Amino acid sequence: MKYDIVIIGAGPAGSLAARTAAAAGLKTLLIEKRSRIGWPVRCGEGVSPQTCQAVGVTVKPYHYVESTDFVSPGGTRIRLSTPCYLIDRAQFDQDLADHAVQHGAELWLNARATRLIPRKKGFAVAIKKDGKTLILSPKVIIAADGVESEIARMAGKPALKLSEVGTAAAVVVEGLIPEPEAMLQHYFGDPSFGYFWAFPKGHGLANIGVGWIAGKMTRVKPIDVLRQKLSTPEYKKAKILHYTSGAVPMTRRLRPLHEKNVLFVGDAARLSNPIIGDGMTPALLSGVLAGKAAVESVLADDPGFLASYDSEWSRQSSFGTTLEDMQS
Repeated sequence: MKYDIVIIGAGPAGSLAARTAAAAGLKTLLIEKRSRIGWPVRCGEGVSPQTCQAVGVTVKPYHYVESTDFVSPGGTRIRLSTPCYLIDRAQFDQDLADHAVQHGAELWLNARATRLIPRKKGFAVAIKKDGKTLILSPKVIIAADGVESEIARMAGKPALKLSEVGTAAAVVVEGLIPEPEAMLQHYFGDPSFGYFWAFPKGHGLANIGVGWIAGKMTRVKPIDVLRQKLSTPEYKKAKILHYTSGAVPMTRRLRPLHEKNVLFVGDAARLSNPIIGDGMTPALLSGVLAGKAAVESVLADDPGFLASYDSEWSRQSSFGTTLEDMQS
């Protein structure tokens, strides 16, 4: 089997990279190690309407909110305009993967990349599926395998330290009364320590969670603080639908964002916002940019085009820079 591009991980970054590559007519393979796309949910489930429009993603939001209340450790509350869709993250991820397939990408579930194999012009990749190991030699590999990225490690990137990882515990609840009119982020101690969030999803639903830097606390866990918050009068009457937990890189991005013929996107590239822990916006943006760089490289038969991903990320992810260029 021959593929131009192999993408490892079918989260938002991987699926958008696959959609971009497949839409350009390239033979594209998207693999996911789990049997179900988007599960377990490890997200506050918010996404920017501006970002979705810029990257060409249509969402089915549960709820739309126009602002966020930021509360300091001392209790000062500031409301900022932050338009946001609150979504069903599992369905959102599935929709993105479906769009990639509709554009011509091939999707394999229960498939895991087990090693990178050095070759003259980059890496080949070994993929285990259905008890068999296949060796594929695509022109470009895109690592979209999350914060624990095994591909980044295989490519020689340093592992994340405990102090560089944000951990979180969250629940989706129903029956939260009164229902918040804005998203809430309440910081503990200082922004580098962590915060509590409550994101209204509409219809009486909310995503509530606690997150902080893993190395900041040793005897107290996010789940302990979350349970304490859920026992307060404001939240104790809400019915818990399900718990979730997760991790996000809270450090500087990988530099460069590629290694030979491997591009790193989303959490695998450590692109999340280290102040608020937002990984969705950089995942969507990096998926499209990496996909475009991969297409240019394959069509020109020139690995040098992969470096354009780094420069485009630096340009388009900067504060004050819009994403409209991506629509062209």
